[in-house]
Amino acid sequence: MNEKRANSERTNNKINKRINNKKFNNERIRNKVNLRDIANISSGLVLNRFDLSKSIKSNKFNESIISNNFNESSFDDLNSSEFSDRNQNSFKYYYIPQKSVFDNNIDSNTFETIVTNKKVENKYLAHYKDIIIKLTPPPYNAAVVDFKRNDVIVPSNFAIIRVKDEFISVFLAYVLNGPNVKKQLRRLVEGTNIPIIKINNLKDIKIKKRSSYKQIEYAKLFYLLDIRKELLLRKIELEDKLKDNILSKL
Repeated sequence: MNEKRANSERTNNKINKRINNKKFNNERIRNKVNLRDIANISSGLVLNRFDLSKSIKSNKFNESIISNNFNESSFDDLNSSEFSDRNQNSFKYYYIPQKSVFDNNIDSNTFETIVTNKKVENKYLAHYKDIIIKLTPPPYNAAVVDFKRNDVIVPSNFAIIRVKDEFISVFLAYVLNGPNVKKQLRRLVEGTNIPIIKINNLKDIKIKKRSSYKQIEYAKLFYLLDIRKELLLRKIELEDKLKDNILSKL
């Protein structure tokens, strides 16, 4: 009798465990959304559709941000020296090369300056708080646009992610650079000769839902950890220099 009761209890426990696991898994699914549900996602511009016969490197982009007084006159010397042979139907832009995006940052010092033969559609320009993510071979780094300009082109080797109100761009960029999303991205390109992320596949990336408050708190934490890491690396660099300086005198 006792043995039958024990067997019955074990069976009930197994059934309850399966039910609870199913509930837990269903809850996990409900707590996730596809990237397409929280953002508008599109590809960047195919640059060879435009006249790029003049292409030069320039640091004027970063200088104009630092001075905080950018206007059309910022290009005066550029117009006179580099583009004197251009007619009035040419348009000057910057574009973001692959090397500019790394570790959740966009390095404007490495932007390229180009001349096109027609205006670029607004949807291909980097907007403040957009997220751009590399589509070509890993790491598939993402970063938030932290400048307010209307002359920076996002090329086709990036996806442009425009976040809806439910999510905060800075938080989402950290998540896109995190291990869970990287794991999903690796699965997408497994077995392919050229590991390029497709826009439609990117739209199906699963993201955990968080409250706005939690997103802000996590974003602050990640930012402070980044600053701490940067300071520690700088400290190591200075200590190495100090060590080398002492050794050079021995």
